[in-house]
Amino acid sequence: MSKNILSMLKCGGFSVLISVILLLIASLVGTFIPLSEKMIIIVVNIISVLSIFLSGIIASVIYKSKGLLFGAVAGIIYSIFVYILGAIIYKNFGITLNTLIGFVISIVSGAFGGVTGVNLIKK
Repeated sequence: MSKNILSMLKCGGFSVLISVILLLIASLVGTFIPLSEKMIIIVVNIISVLSIFLSGIIASVIYKSKGLLFGAVAGIIYSIFVYILGAIIYKNFGITLNTLIGFVISIVSGAFGGVTGVNLIKK
């Protein structure tokens, strides 16, 4: 069981790492191309969903079954990592409606990635 937990933590950490790399690239692009605040929020959300989706694919490839479950767990772990990072960085960090919506989106993105990963394995 501990091997499963470690693998899932690695998937969550991988998705956070991918997010950080893509956010760094986006910030570099943003220095040359002015973006509105709304556009920045959209870019950040797309990067998060893409990272979680990839994490769900990786989780389902590792376990070779139950992609929906393991992808959703990968999304949950990503959300927990990001929440902990936010709590460390920001003093008044709390749970808001946007936090809960982000949590649900993380679960759905991971689950969708997990299902996609299982279907990629079968081909």
